[in-house]
Amino acid sequence: MLETAAAGRHDHNFNPLPGLKYLLLSLGLGCAILTVTVAAGGAAAQEDPYLKCVDVKKGKKRLQCYDTVLKELHPEMFQKIEEAKKADQREAFGSPRSPARSKDAKELQQVDVVIVEFAKNPYGRWLLVTEDGQVWKQVDDFRLKLKGKQIKGRIKRGLAGAYFFLPEGKKYGIKIKRIR
Repeated sequence: MLETAAAGRHDHNFNPLPGLKYLLLSLGLGCAILTVTVAAGGAAAQEDPYLKCVDVKKGKKRLQCYDTVLKELHPEMFQKIEEAKKADQREAFGSPRSPARSKDAKELQQVDVVIVEFAKNPYGRWLLVTEDGQVWKQVDDFRLKLKGKQIKGRIKRGLAGAYFFLPEGKKYGIKIKRIR
């Protein structure tokens, strides 16, 4: 009986070598594919210009690096960002609620405006509304005559947070403060 059991085992003819061959072949092929993928990914990482900015430690320098790369790769997008920054600066010009300014930020020193509405308050001082909706009030007692429907002029930044409205063609203006 023992012989028949042993003979039965040999009749099965179980050979682990073909399965092992396929296992080793698939492992080798997998390693080769992984090696090629990692090498290609490494080459792509070397080509990505944004990755050089990741190693910059200081925040402002890193941001400048990203801006430089963006300007080189996508000048039209960079132009749109710059236009949006200028629009934000113009909107915040003279605002009492303007965000804290950094010492590196270039502030607007003057803005050309068109006054679309103007009236005197009970104290004889001007209230001015620009075409983009800013509201300014006169804070000094200087007398200035305003005539017409739309008055072109310039608002200039002065010393110690002062602002002045100078109508086009006039050598003098009034001291103003933005209220809205």
